[in-house]
Amino acid sequence: MSRLGLDPLPFPVRSERASSVFASSSVSVDGLLDELDQFLAGHQDLIETYGANAARLAMICATRHVSRGDFSAALASLGAGLRADPENHGLKVHQALALQAKGHPGAAAAEYEQLLWNAPQAFDPLIRALAAKAFSANGEHQKARDTIEYEHLPKHVFQDPSLRKLRDSLRSRATPPLHNQAQATTKKAQAPTKPSQSGERRCANCGHALRPGAKFCGGCGKRL
Repeated sequence: MSRLGLDPLPFPVRSERASSVFASSSVSVDGLLDELDQFLAGHQDLIETYGANAARLAMICATRHVSRGDFSAALASLGAGLRADPENHGLKVHQALALQAKGHPGAAAAEYEQLLWNAPQAFDPLIRALAAKAFSANGEHQKARDTIEYEHLPKHVFQDPSLRKLRDSLRSRATPPLHNQAQATTKKAQAPTKPSQSGERRCANCGHALRPGAKFCGGCGKRL
């Protein structure tokens, strides 16, 4: 277990599964994760104790499945990890990546949006670029552009030709027609946020609902 970086805890494995989980010279990490997931489903009081181990196992399993191109299995492993450690940032990022690779841009965009909302300044530039691709594939071109043009991104990021090409492509798709640009600029200058009919604040840039006291838009990442 130490080779897997797991905490030294007793692992619950059913007797009928022991031979398949513990082979003569190796351990089935998928089997170990499945047994732990099954055990924690009936022992909610031990989730905090085993949560870190479940998350590590899930990441190991998901990485192996992705290397084989099996994104469905990767998502299943990540789901097991998130059931034990729901706020694990790394698992959430990899879940968004797996959804995107499997061809589900809408679900991936929803995951990325939540991640951007919770930690807009800490988001890795490469992951931010992938998020922009998911938004664009989902038809949200303005949100995609604002995601990749986030003001805290270091300028040297766009020395990468592929990222620069993505940014330029998004600019051309998200920019409003010339006769509307002046009007759009004026509206943004006059209203950094705009109230909806229910009175909640919305971002003037993308229309996303804003949390009370928010300093950044959870939809496009723009500073308010």
